[in-house]
Amino acid sequence: MEHIKDEDMAVDPELTVDESMSENAEPTPEKSDSPKEKAGSTRETIKALKDFAAEEDEEPINITWRSVLGGEILTSGWLRKQFWLIVLIAVCTIVYISNRYACQQEMITSGDLVDTLLDRKYKALTCSSELLEQTLRSNVEEGLSDSTIQTSTTPHYSIKAHE
Repeated sequence: MEHIKDEDMAVDPELTVDESMSENAEPTPEKSDSPKEKAGSTRETIKALKDFAAEEDEEPINITWRSVLGGEILTSGWLRKQFWLIVLIAVCTIVYISNRYACQQEMITSGDLVDTLLDRKYKALTCSSELLEQTLRSNVEEGLSDSTIQTSTTPHYSIKAHE
């Protein structure tokens, strides 16, 4: 079989696929498909191949500030092909930033709670020491000096019970 070049393909729109194929290829026996259906599908295939080749042959755009600010970069084939990748990267960036923000908020809240807990521990320690100081025997006796209640001078008795 000979190699078919793009120049040999149906360049002229009036040229039918059957004529272009007859110049370059050997005739093949017809199968159950009708000739019109086969010619139509062949035309579609050739058109699809040309469209695919045209997409691949695009010239790269020189990236300059003028092309970026003018919007020419948005029409480049590379950007159109990589659109979903760019969207995925943008979504991942937004998720990363939001997670980092939430983590920092939790760290700040945790730090505030630790500081509050430490303050309350210190206040509880201060209150218990003040209470202990107020309930000392000497301080209680000083508070009762003007009353008739006085501290006992006799020792207390211990009663031992036999089992």
